[in-house]
Amino acid sequence: MGLDRSSSSFVIAESGTLDSNQRLVIDDSGNLLVGKTVDNNGVAGTAISNIGAVKVTRTDWSLLLNRLTTDGELALFQKDGTTVGSIGTTGGDMYVGTGDCAIRFSDGGDQIRVCTNSGSNRDGAIDLGFTDSRFKDLYLSGGVVFGTTGGSVSSKTLDDYEEGTWTPVYAPSTGSFASITMDAQEAVYTKVGRMVTVSGIIRTDDIDVTGGSGAVLISGLPFPVSHWSAISLGRVQGFGGDMPDSGYGGGNAYNINLYYRATSNGATAALNVTDLADGAGDNSNYIFLEYTYQTT
Repeated sequence: MGLDRSSSSFVIAESGTLDSNQRLVIDDSGNLLVGKTVDNNGVAGTAISNIGAVKVTRTDWSLLLNRLTTDGELALFQKDGTTVGSIGTTGGDMYVGTGDCAIRFSDGGDQIRVCTNSGSNRDGAIDLGFTDSRFKDLYLSGGVVFGTTGGSVSSKTLDDYEEGTWTPVYAPSTGSFASITMDAQEAVYTKVGRMVTVSGIIRTDDIDVTGGSGAVLISGLPFPVSHWSAISLGRVQGFGGDMPDSGYGGGNAYNINLYYRATSNGATAALNVTDLADGAGDNSNYIFLEYTYQTT
């Protein structure tokens, strides 16, 4: 080894090769350079500047922190002498955070957990985002699980949201109509988990009920109705016979069954296909409807 005091820099290098293999340099600005001779971030090596900054340039990893024996903090970050955050290890995992708000990277479980600044799990106490600092979009391949107690995980998982249109049409419970011309079939749906809400208008321009018999159905629901439930009808007009004022669905069918008030005491009966047409065999009628039901 040799020392070079021929310039304003202090150099430690291999003996006889002071110019080409310098190992340690304190330049004339007071910067400590290891493995390089200039304080340049584009040159491989380490520089400790005269203002206390450490700059490492390398083509591979640049910092190795190895804590022996016990779990705990690997690195501390401070502001004016007060610790504001840390990086540590627990159970073979790394955690990053401040105070009791931290995240733990669990490669064994393929999980990112919330934890304390010692890596201990912290349940139901940390928010993601805030009212004035929200995340934008959340992309999931699975679902969102609400709560941890009572019932199965699947019963608390929201795994689907969907919006779309569907095409409502009148149909008889038996047979099929000879012809039906629709003037309007404007209907939409929103599906959140197993709950489906449909709404819209169904309006005929002309209908020949020949070939159909029994009750009147509105068919074409986007998803089957798994549990018996009632429908809400809005404006109803133009029927040749009885006027529907209620309905229901169920039985895993894609249909709505239409009913009307048959007696003065409130008893209801199924709307018949003959109620769709007047004496001439055609009729223009419409129904505004909204229906929320549970699907399979």
